[in-house]
Amino acid sequence: MPTHAHTHLIVSFNFYRSSPAYQYESCESRDKFYRHVSKGGWPFSTSAHGWPISDCTGEGLKGVLALMDSPLVMNAIKKGIIKGIQPSRLYDAVNVILTLQNEDGGWATYENNRGFGWYEQLNPSEVFGDIMIDYSYVECSMASMTALADFHEKFPHHRTTEITFALRRGAQFMKSIQREDGSW
Repeated sequence: MPTHAHTHLIVSFNFYRSSPAYQYESCESRDKFYRHVSKGGWPFSTSAHGWPISDCTGEGLKGVLALMDSPLVMNAIKKGIIKGIQPSRLYDAVNVILTLQNEDGGWATYENNRGFGWYEQLNPSEVFGDIMIDYSYVECSMASMTALADFHEKFPHHRTTEITFALRRGAQFMKSIQREDGSW
């Protein structure tokens, strides 16, 4: 019998599944509203958020891959205590990461850079600068690259050329923005 805490988690999960935001995650809605592919991605918080974030997807993928190395988890899967993840779900995560890589080789947060620097002149915010387009960031790029590298180690035959090319471009991006003192 579930404890009160477990009941709360089940109710919370069902609440987010049935939230108004969840209905907009269909392929048709994404196409209609020019949303990026989200199948396989991890958002900031819950399914109600719905926007996959590059570094959250990278960190989520790395977490799943690490659990696949855990003897405790693998033993529980073999005994039927828990269900293993289907590789197709990991492939979907890799697809999200690959498609979020910007032309400069880096990764932004939740969408590709689709604009121009002059858009910043239209920024209505007096507090936040450089928010009109999604730029490539160090933390998003590194989380995406390390996830791709970890994935490629476990699944060396899945999209090998694309992953290798993405990693090469990502490394060039990271070097291009590194400061003279070695920091980012």
